[in-house]
Amino acid sequence: TGQIIMTNVTPAQPLRRAKTDILDDCFGFHDFVNPTREDFRHGKTTYTLIQSLPKPSYLEYDISPATIQNLTASLHTADGKRVAYFKAAAYRPKGCSAPRFVESCDAFSQSVFDMAEVLDECFVLDDLPTRSIIVSIDRIAIHPAHAGKGLMTALMKHLLPQLSKKPTIAILKAFPLECEGTAENPSPDFHALQAGLVDYYARTLGMAPLPGSHGKEGWLYLAKVPLHDWADLT
Repeated sequence: TGQIIMTNVTPAQPLRRAKTDILDDCFGFHDFVNPTREDFRHGKTTYTLIQSLPKPSYLEYDISPATIQNLTASLHTADGKRVAYFKAAAYRPKGCSAPRFVESCDAFSQSVFDMAEVLDECFVLDDLPTRSIIVSIDRIAIHPAHAGKGLMTALMKHLLPQLSKKPTIAILKAFPLECEGTAENPSPDFHALQAGLVDYYARTLGMAPLPGSHGKEGWLYLAKVPLHDWADLT
């Protein structure tokens, strides 16, 4: 889901994006479908919350009955300045086989396919209850001036139940967006930034790293079903 940022920085210099740039970029990723507006109060401040939650749609109708439901939200100050962005999705396999679910995700997008592959390697998707819901947190960003005050945590806890109050599996990849698009020349503090995100999601949402290589890559989960007996432990 990353973008390549073209700059004049020489290859010898590590690339790292400003958090304000990240927030601005987020608003270009997804259109808001039939958005709603409401007041969102945190502490003594009242923000404007704009969100979009369209009905579920098929990942790929010709392959499986599995659906996706996107939730996109943005938070603004009273004078309209951007404060935060949140993007998550709920997937309903609807009893389809693991190969068909993964294939449907592959037909939808590369990032959704990457998530599905991790799920398939770590859980027995064929054994999920028919009405299972898999929630993926895809993207969050907050303006530095509003960070560290519990605002994003409060926003996530307000929004996530709209996708599912008790998802079968919740999954995300902790990745510092300020390092996005810098794979060829990563920031030297990438791992420290990623570790901070892992700690944040553990404290706020109770999520834990997946076992083995997936956890080392930053994949976190919270599940009501057990992991594969043979989940990657290397």
